[in-house]
Amino acid sequence: MDIALQLTRYSHLPIYSCKYSKQTYTQHQLLTLVLFKEYLNEDYRDFVEIIEIMDSVQSKIGLNKVPHFTTLQKFVTRIYSAFLDRIFKRTLDLFYKNGESIEVTGIDSTGFTSGYC
Repeated sequence: MDIALQLTRYSHLPIYSCKYSKQTYTQHQLLTLVLFKEYLNEDYRDFVEIIEIMDSVQSKIGLNKVPHFTTLQKFVTRIYSAFLDRIFKRTLDLFYKNGESIEVTGIDSTGFTSGYC
């Protein structure tokens, strides 16, 4: 969770997608949740149920209420790939910083529809 929060802070992702958004959740909060969802390897519905009982995660991210699973799905469809590229690069930098040697890196898009390209 700490790494996901750190990555989203340095991703240059705007806090809100536009000035007219509801501003219920920041894009940083949503991105952190999506990264955590992928780490847990859960689908959106089950992940939201898990987060509802994890008070420590909610407080660490600063959530007043847990987003509906469609909020996370819609966020993933509208986020620019440039932000995801930065996050992947930062993740690799963290591995190299810890002294690990990574010769080949492959990003798997299994499970993503063509709308995510």
